Parts: sequence; C-alpha cells; structure tokens
Amino acid sequence: MKENLLFPSPINGSSESIEEQMLEALELFQYSFSFRDSVFTILVNKESDFDRLLTDLKVIQSSQIYVLVVINHSIEVLEKVTKLKNDGLLIEYITQDADKNISNKKLHTIKNEFSTHDIVVLGLNCNGICETSTLLREGLEVAEQLNARKFFYLIDDEGVILNGVLHSTIKLTELKSLDRTKSTLNLNDEIIDLFEQSLDRKNSLELVVTNSTPGSLYQEVFTHQGIGTLISNFPEGEIRNGSTKDIFIVSRLMKPYVERGLLLPIPPEDMEKEIFEFQLYIINGSIVAGAKIIDFGEACELAKFFSLPRFRRRGHAKTLAISLIQKAKDKNKKYVFSLSVTKNMWDFFLSLGFSEIERELLPEDWKNNYDFSRNSKAFKLDL
Repeated sequence: MKENLLFPSPINGSSESIEEQMLEALELFQYSFSFRDSVFTILVNKESDFDRLLTDLKVIQSSQIYVLVVINHSIEVLEKVTKLKNDGLLIEYITQDADKNISNKKLHTIKNEFSTHDIVVLGLNCNGICETSTLLREGLEVAEQLNARKFFYLIDDEGVILNGVLHSTIKLTELKSLDRTKSTLNLNDEIIDLFEQSLDRKNSLELVVTNSTPGSLYQEVFTHQGIGTLISNFPEGEIRNGSTKDIFIVSRLMKPYVERGLLLPIPPEDMEKEIFEFQLYIINGSIVAGAKIIDFGEACELAKFFSLPRFRRRGHAKTLAISLIQKAKDKNKKYVFSLSVTKNMWDFFLSLGFSEIERELLPEDWKNNYDFSRNSKAFKLDL
C-alpha cells in the first residue's frame, strides 16, 4: 500500500491513544481544508535547501495546496526535477529569464500545472547565479500575479533576529522604523524594501522568514505552533463572539495550555454551549487569541485566556480583557474576577487594576465547582 505522506501510520508502541492520534489527524485535515487551492510560493536560494525540504513540499502538495518553488536555474536542478518526475512525482520545471517580465502565457502554463496539482519549480535564469535580491524581487512579483496566500523566504537563521532576539511575528512598520546605528538585524534594507513594496501591492500576503530545516514548512503550515517569523502589514485585529464553527480551532488553541496545567479542560459537550461565551481576537480572518466570560450572579469571571505562540505579548490579552470587562459592566455586575497559576498572568491582572483576593471570598456557585488544590491566585476588579 502506498504511504500517505500527510497522515502516516501510527508508530508501533506510540504512547498516544487512538483518540489523541485522531485529534492530531483532525487538526491536519482542518489546516489542509483551510489552505486548499491556495498558492504557496517558496524562495529557495540553494539547491541543497530544495533537497532538504522535498518531503515538506510533498506533504503540502498532498493537501491540494498549489506549490511554486522559485530557485536559481541550473542544469543540475533541471536534471533533479526531471528525475523526480520520472519517478512519479507530480512536478514540472519552467525557466524564466530574470531580466524579463513573466508573460501571461507562462502564468497560464503555471496555472495549468497547478490544475493537476503539480509542484512547479520556476528556474530563474540570470546567466549565472542570481543575486538574492533578484530572486526575491522576481519571486514576490510572480507570487502576487498568482494571488499567493503565503510566501516563504528561506535564510540560514531560524527567522528574523532583531537585537539578538528571534521574533515569531513582527510588523513591517517596526522593521522600517529601526535605527540601524542602534539595532542589529539579519535582513538588509534592500530585502525589507522589497517586502514593503510587495505588501503595499498585496496587503494580505503572508511573508514567512524561516530556514530549510526539514519539517519547517510542515510546522508552519499544519500546526498552531508555527515556525520562523511572520512579517505582516495587517491592520489591527478585531474582536468577535465565538460561534459553533469555532469550536474545533478554539479547543486546539487551548490544548497546550491544558496539557501544561495552565487551564482546566472544557468537555466537548460543554464546549458546544460555552463557545458563545468566548470573545475571539481575529487577524486577517484567523483566530489568534481568545478568552471567555462566565456569569456568577453579581460577578463575572474572566477565564480561558489563550493565544497562538506567534501572537503572544502583542497586547491582545489586554484588549480581550478590556472588552470582557465592558461586557460585565453592560450587565450591571458589581465586580469581575479571574484566577491563574502563572506569575505572568498575576502581573497581567495587577496591571489592569485588579487586586489579589482570597479565593474563599469568591461567589459560592464558583467555589462549589472549583478544585482548591490548584496552586492558583485570585484577582478582583470592582466595577
């Protein structure tokens, strides 16, 4: 039987239960469905990077995502792609002179290859090795013309490193406003200018800077964790109420917090009712953070704060908390409260004007269902 690259067979002796394995598969299906028929463009500087990421490319392709690889043209790459094609992989090699605009005819050819879910390798011919800026400029232009959803720029580092710190997400405006005499950055001004020009033309394009470590593209596309750095020009997010269509994603985003004991789990049968109590922070159509409000008579609890790893420490939790506090005020509640087992969240609530309170002073209905063995602290804000 042919191996399924996207959903491999469970490893013998795996400690995961079949239910956990099915949930992992469900997460993959969810992402596969959400990206289906999208175009992903990957800029590959070195032939060795193409080799290292080949399995990633196959996985993305098997999810019915259109894959365009932009690379320096060479006889070696052409022969490699030809061999892969002869071995049965749906892949096609197309050349393009870097000093010429890509023709509508060639764009049509690429789209035709996409229709049969071929991986398209676009070899840029510079009469030698193209400079990185040339590859990037041409790659971004083709990505825009194909209405690509994601653009991967592969470098040697894990992502964007600013002043020695790896960033999981950063706004283009932050990079543009840097004082280069006081800051260190592993991207030069020419690269940043090309990103800016591209995002000015296509604001919804997601630029991801990462390396060619095997599995990096897979982790970015098919997991909540992500990898590398997302460079965006997205406007500020918006808050909306949760709905039944959000149950799966919210549950998966909360899962790492539950596994670490930071949040108590919500049984699936309860989640179907409680999802409407959530407020969700949305950026570019995706849920990146959330929290919920629970009614306890004269008070409300703010609970279940979660965020995608990439979007932590960006102020979204504060925005959500302020929104939930306002909801409690609109209900004429006397106070709101919240609990956490982590110092970061204790400091967070104190920064919002909460005061620490003994858990025994919280509403009776809440106390009747709480496990007081948890090493949590309670905080209260009078309204």
